[in-house]
Amino acid sequence: MVKNSRERNINRTSLIGIVANTLLGVVKVLIGVITGSVAIITDAVNNLTDTGSSVITIIGTHLANRRPDMEHPFGFGRVEYLASLVIGLIVLFTGVEMCRTSILGIIHPKPVHITVIALVILVVTIVVKIFLGQYTLAKGKELDSEALKASGLDARSDAVATGAALVSASLNFWFDITIDAWVGAFISLYISWTGFTILRETLSKVVGESVPRDLALNIHSMVASDPMVIGAYDLILNNYGPNKYIGSVNVEVDYRMTAGDIYRRLHKLQNEVYEKFHTPLVFGVYAIDRDAPEMKPVADAIQGFIDAHPHVLGFHGLFVDEENKRVYFDLVADYDCDHEDITSKLKATLEKALPDYTPVINIDTPYTQGGR
Repeated sequence: MVKNSRERNINRTSLIGIVANTLLGVVKVLIGVITGSVAIITDAVNNLTDTGSSVITIIGTHLANRRPDMEHPFGFGRVEYLASLVIGLIVLFTGVEMCRTSILGIIHPKPVHITVIALVILVVTIVVKIFLGQYTLAKGKELDSEALKASGLDARSDAVATGAALVSASLNFWFDITIDAWVGAFISLYISWTGFTILRETLSKVVGESVPRDLALNIHSMVASDPMVIGAYDLILNNYGPNKYIGSVNVEVDYRMTAGDIYRRLHKLQNEVYEKFHTPLVFGVYAIDRDAPEMKPVADAIQGFIDAHPHVLGFHGLFVDEENKRVYFDLVADYDCDHEDITSKLKATLEKALPDYTPVINIDTPYTQGGR
C-alpha cells in the first residue's frame, strides 16, 4: 500500500531522529566509559532510548493508517495516541532507572577524568539536540502527530540534560570539582518529568479533549450560514485520531418545509462540509415557527430566566404544542452549574408565567468551543 504524504513525512522525521540519536548515543557512551562520568552515561542512555521512541513513532503511524474493518469501522487513528503513551512510558522508565544509577553513584562515588574532546562533543551534542528537538516538535504540530510531539519534547529536554552534563564536566575539568552523580540525578529527574508530561498530555486526548476551536467555529459557521438553516446548535465532534472527526449538529428549519426539501438541502450541505473539512456530519432537525403568536411570551419568559442566571448560555429548538399544551426546548448550560437545580427553577418560572403549559426541558452542554 502506498503511504500517504503525512505518513511519509512522519517517517522521514523519525528516521532523522533515529540516525542522530544513535550516533549521539554511541559517541556519548564511549565518552562516558572513558571519562567515568555517570552524568554523561545517563545522558547517552537517554539518547539511545530516543531511538526506540522514533521506531515506535514509525510503527504507530503505520498501524494508524490501516483501513477500517468491520471490528473497527472508524479506523485505527487512535493507535497514534497509544504510540505516544508508549514513548512516555519509556521516557519515564528511563528516568527512574537512571535515577537509581545516579543514587548509587552518589553513595559510591568514582573518579571522573574529563578531557577537552569530551567537552567539545558535549557542546556539539547540545546544538544538535536543540535543532532536532525544535524540528521534530514543529513537524509534530504541522502533521498533528502526538508521537512526533512526544519525541520532540524528549529531544528538547535532552538538550537541557546534556547542558547539565556539560556543566558538571566543565567544573571537573577546570576546577577539579566533582558533582557528577548529583548532576546525573538531576538529569534523570528531568527525564522522568518529561515522560510524565508526555503521558499526561496524551492521556488527556485519550480521555477526550475539546476539539480545536477553529475547526468547530468554521463547521458551525458553514452550517449556520445556509439559507435554509434558521439556527445551528449542539455541534458534537468525536475524535478518532489526528485530524479524524465524525460529528453531529442540530439545525432549526421552518416547520412548513417538506421532508423532501429538508433532506435535499441537508444532503448537499453534508457533502459540502465533508469536502471542506473531511468530517462526516449527521444532522438533527428542529421544525419551528418563530412567527407563531404563542411563541413570543414563551421565548420572553425563557430569556428572562437566562438573563438572571449567568451559568445558562441560551436556548433553542423551541416548539409550543398547542394541542397538548406542552412547551419543548433545549437549554444550554455550562459545566459549573447544577443542571437538575436549573431545570427545576426554570420549570417553576415557566409554570408561574404560563400556567396552562407544561415545560419539557432538555439540558445541553457546549461540547465544542465556539460550536454552540
